[in-house]
Amino acid sequence: MLQQIKQSGIIAAIRCRAPLDLMLEVGDALHATPITAVMISPGSRQPWAIVAELRHRYGASMLVGAGQLAATDQAVAAIDAGAQFVMSSHYGAEIDHLCRRRSALYLPGVRTARAARQLLAIGVRAVNFFPAHCLEREELLQISQSETQLCVVATGGVAGQNLRAYAQAGAAAVVVRGVLGAAAHWRMRAAIVEMRRLRALWATAQLEE
Repeated sequence: MLQQIKQSGIIAAIRCRAPLDLMLEVGDALHATPITAVMISPGSRQPWAIVAELRHRYGASMLVGAGQLAATDQAVAAIDAGAQFVMSSHYGAEIDHLCRRRSALYLPGVRTARAARQLLAIGVRAVNFFPAHCLEREELLQISQSETQLCVVATGGVAGQNLRAYAQAGAAAVVVRGVLGAAAHWRMRAAIVEMRRLRALWATAQLEE
């Protein structure tokens, strides 16, 4: 799962009150991009049904996760539905233990390099810098250079104009929100074009790193 996240580089975060069948069209658009990692928000309409359907629809070709989760019961529901990874805004020991038991990847949120190191010391192998736009990128650079075994995903305020900065700071991947919007009618072609643009920007930034 870590390798798939790193290879994808872009994790598409989806939060929408649209019906399930429309959300599956969004999944098709992302899959066609291709975006191979998505994260479903618990604030979506029928979030765990979306997780279950995406897992069934795409199998191993798309990594499906959930976040940001606020409580252990959300993590239980997400993993029961088939979520392969979960994110939270801070570290939760119960969620960590649940993910270890259920072979799901846990990416707790951190705000400093020190916090990331503390989690690495107890066996956490991936974290998300949340919210990334409120952090000094020097913190991200510091942890990515000193703790190379830790996978760091930047989330919060990530957009096309700052992808390069996060790549240069050592982020293994970024969570992109709001790309698809929350309109009642999805424009699939526009979504595909925009996500392909972001993938190209990320790939270029990785080459420059």
